[in-house]
This record gives sequence, structure tokens and C-alpha cells, in this order.
Amino acid sequence: MWDYREILKATNGELIRLQKESFVRISSDSRTIQEGEFFIPLKGKRYDGHQFIREAIEKSKGGTLCEREKLSLVLDLDATVIAVNDTNEALKDIAFYKRKKMDSIFIGITGSCGKTTTKEALVQMIKKDRKVSCNEKNYNNIFGVCLSIISIEDEPEVCVFELGTNSFGEIRTLTKIVDPTISAITNILPAHLEGLKTIEGVLEEKLDLFRFTRDAGIIFVNLDDERIRSFRSESKKILYFGIKNRAPFSLEVKNVCGWEGYEVLLNLDGKKIETKVKILGFHNLYNILLASSIASTIGIPEEKIKEALEEFRPCEMRMSVKKSKKGYVVIDDSYNANPASMYQAISTFSELPCEGKKILVLGDMNELGDYSSYYHTELGRYIDRFHFHYVLFLGEKIRESYSQIKRNVAFYFEEREGLLQKLFSILKEGDSVLVKGSRSLNMDTIVKEIV
Repeated sequence: MWDYREILKATNGELIRLQKESFVRISSDSRTIQEGEFFIPLKGKRYDGHQFIREAIEKSKGGTLCEREKLSLVLDLDATVIAVNDTNEALKDIAFYKRKKMDSIFIGITGSCGKTTTKEALVQMIKKDRKVSCNEKNYNNIFGVCLSIISIEDEPEVCVFELGTNSFGEIRTLTKIVDPTISAITNILPAHLEGLKTIEGVLEEKLDLFRFTRDAGIIFVNLDDERIRSFRSESKKILYFGIKNRAPFSLEVKNVCGWEGYEVLLNLDGKKIETKVKILGFHNLYNILLASSIASTIGIPEEKIKEALEEFRPCEMRMSVKKSKKGYVVIDDSYNANPASMYQAISTFSELPCEGKKILVLGDMNELGDYSSYYHTELGRYIDRFHFHYVLFLGEKIRESYSQIKRNVAFYFEEREGLLQKLFSILKEGDSVLVKGSRSLNMDTIVKEIV
């Protein structure tokens, strides 16, 4: 429940009209807003929520923020109206206000790969023992994180937030709002180079999570990542995790079980957990280890961690296995793609047993800026080392990968329809397919067609 006085205080706004004093929730979506909710008209590159204030008020019969220079849009509305200079900034202010009122443990997670898997695994562990809240799905940008904080009901003991970025300053802003007591960076890899320019830029942007974590807080450092492991702090406690290098929080693979995942031994600063995790890819073991390390540090019992790990399954569109009625298997890794995640997925796929043919279906890697040509060329050379039966490429940038395949197994398509026609012509019972590409290519639609 939100009182209009709280919104005024948080935003330093001006009360233009008072019709309703309290609101059940805060919403930024005029399509889904419910009766009794308060509306925040957010602005993006291609939209301005002020255009939908009237629709939102008709549905909510509540109240709205409005920028001072746009008050003419709301003067005749029968609703509570609060004027602010900038509604986007007001959203941050309200989230910051809500965070400061809470005594929960706040955990922030960022990195180039593995953020969502780590967050989801950690949340599954925590909820076995305590009340927990998190940002749903991949709502990891400023709007998503702020709205997630604002929507927290009651006061959970732990709040877990995945923090994303594609331009400088976003992690700093998010960290100041979330104000984490515990933070972790999964890894530093070439991703979002269009905005962050270089791998050094990625590192500097991500390290802001550590720099702005609350003093006396805990930060988890990946000892196997050469770019992160040298980080030092006098005001925070550093805990190290790793698989290849000796670390207090570590994981040992006891048995590789193919499509069934791994049998592992976790050493969580002296606490041992032997279990089986049904996930694909050695890279995903780092996410499992990090989640377990954080859970153990905040006091989640070992038996609860073990139980959660055995139940955990990959997030949708992230190395998730789908079996077709026609007898072939699809690995859906279609959520997004950068060079490192491409290599990880392809390497994992190459090692899995398969009765029939192995087929790659790959799309562009976006947001690589000036390095796009280089990384797509290198991807093609990497793929050419393996002996896949077919490699199907979709997109514009991926043509440079296609040009590097020397064997007569590669096919390039500009349109999805042509690719699907080819794919259906070669798919047979016993085959395995890996589908991966950047989000803008909607590679998940290919998965839906073939499954």
C-alpha cells in the first residue's frame, strides 16, 4: 500500500490534485494497470507513457505522476496528480525510498554470463528456508529493478537482484538503488561492446557493483576469472569461489552424466555437499557454485541447498532441453548470445552423446560494436574445428561466421522461413539440435516450430 504522502516525499514532487490518498500498488503499464493502482508514465527512446495517462486513470481510478511541462494532459482528470521534473528519475527515487525502509538482506548479482541462472538457483535455495523476493525473469535494467523493488510486499528476509547493463553508469546507478549487503560478479567476458566499447570497459562497468556495495558488506570474487580476481577492498569482506583454482568455496566434478548433468562435490568454506545437478555445460557449474556459496554464507542449511540443487532445472531459453514428439532433441539456448556464451554452448553440445546427427542453428551476436566482424569471424573458425553434421546460420552479421566453414555442411539464410524449410528436411529421429542467437532474432520461435 502506498500513501500519496510517501510518493511526494520520495520524489520531492508537488501535489496538483488530491482525489485518492492511498494506492494498492504502483504500475508503469497502462495495459495491465488495475483498479486502485498509481501510475508512473515512463519514457523510452520510442515511447512516452504520458500519452497513456488517460487510459491508465480510466482503468485504475487512482493517481498518476506527471512531468511539470506536460501538466496540460492531466488538468481535467478526476485523479490524484503529483508533478515531478522527470518521471524516470522519480521512479528511481521511489525505489530508493522503498529500499531505505527495508531491513532485508539485499543481494546484487551481475556479470557477462550466468546472472539469471545464478539468481534463479539462489532464490530456489533461499525459499526452502526463508521468505525471499527477486526481480522476475530478466527485469535487470533500471526500470525493471526499480519496479521490482517498488512491488515488494511485506518484508522478505532476503531480496535477490540481477543487475544488467549495456552502457556506462548503469551498474553504479543500480547498485546505489539496491544498496546490496552482498554482491557477486559471475565473470567478465566480451558482451555489450557496442556500449561498453572494450573488455576493459566491461570490467570497469561491472566492478561498480563491488565498489558501491554497502561498507562492511560481502563481495564474492571469481578466483578463476583473471580480470576480477585481483580486485581488493578495505571496506568490504572478500570471499573467493572457484573450480580450477583453490578457493574456500569450490566445486569438484565427480562424474559427467551427459544429458543428465553432473555429479559434484561442493566445498562451501568447509561445509561439504555431494549432489547431482541436472544442468548442461561446465560453465553453468560456476553459477551453481556461486549460488550455493551465497546461500551457505547467509545461513541456508546444507540439506536445503542440496535439495534445491537436485530440483533445479535450467531457466527457459538457457540451455534447456526439449524433446520433440518426432524423436529428436533440441537444446534451447535462444535467449541471447555473445562470443563467450556461443563458445560455451557449442563446446557443451559437441561433448553430448547423440545417436543421429548434430545440427547447429545459430543467429547473429549483437551489441559487439567495432568488434562485431572480428568475433563473428572467430566464431566461424571455432565451429570449423568440430565435426557437426549441419550448421545453419541466420541473420546479417553471422554471414562472416558462415564464410569460415570449410566443409560442405554450412548453410546461410537471411530469412527464418528458408532456414526452417532446410531444417525440417534434414531432421530425423535421434538427431540433436542446438539453437542460439541474440534476442532480437527471436530464435525461440525456431525452437517452437521444431518442437
